[in-house]
Parts: sequence; C-alpha cells; structure tokens
Amino acid sequence: MPVDPAALEQAGLEALAPRLQARYDAVHTLMDESTRLGFLADIIPVRLLGYTNVISPGDVCLMLGIALTVLEGALRAKRGSRAP
Repeated sequence: MPVDPAALEQAGLEALAPRLQARYDAVHTLMDESTRLGFLADIIPVRLLGYTNVISPGDVCLMLGIALTVLEGALRAKRGSRAP
C-alpha cells in the first residue's frame, strides 16, 4: 500500500519515511510519481486520542460500514424488544 510522505509528516510519523523508501515494510511503500491510483493510497493523517496513523479512503469506508452495521443491529434489537 503506498503511503503519502506529506501525510506521514502531518501525522508526526516522518521517521518512518526512510524505512518505507528502503522497502523495509513488506506491505507499505512510499508513494512517488510512479504510484498508480494514488487517491486510494494511505493519504489521510489521523491523530486522535493518542492514535497516530495514516489511513486510506478504503479504511474510512470500511470503518463506516462496520459502524453502520453495528448501529443497524442495535436498532433492530431495540425494535425487537418492544414487540409484543
């Protein structure tokens, strides 16, 4: 998965850039001009309650889908408990 160097810097993870450039990580690589479909790469910096990472739009869609599934299950359970 390509990772945007600017997003790494914004997330405070710029120390990882040399490792990604050297292809130390088997899953991630540093995004460059040869990266295809860069809009799907890890481009969203996240710094939230001690959690620091760079995520992709696909990760956001996945988290949203999980949250909506849990919400739907909770609403169905609530409706089912009110049935006579």
